[in-house]
Amino acid sequence: MSTRAYVGIERLDGSVRYIYCHFDGTLERLGNCLQDNYNTTALVNDLIDNGDASQIKSTVSDSVFYHRDKGEDFAEVRASFEDNRANYSLDLEGNMAYLF
Repeated sequence: MSTRAYVGIERLDGSVRYIYCHFDGTLERLGNCLQDNYNTTALVNDLIDNGDASQIKSTVSDSVFYHRDKGEDFAEVRASFEDNRANYSLDLEGNMAYLF
């Protein structure tokens, strides 16, 4: 079973730009990976630029993205968590959310 998560970065205007990650979203796995490897604004933005991920690893090149690695249509990066709830009927409750 997967632990779904959202990874986002807050913009100066207060909006949040974020992606979905399907696997290993726990604090022990994804939380530590983000803290250790995505610790600058540039690194977080580079990660988010790739769209939704199946799994996030220590580098963008090692991570698995639905568009780049699985040939799926590119999912636009979402602009806010509220957009996600309204447009995709996904509930953030029960999912991890990491915000930079």
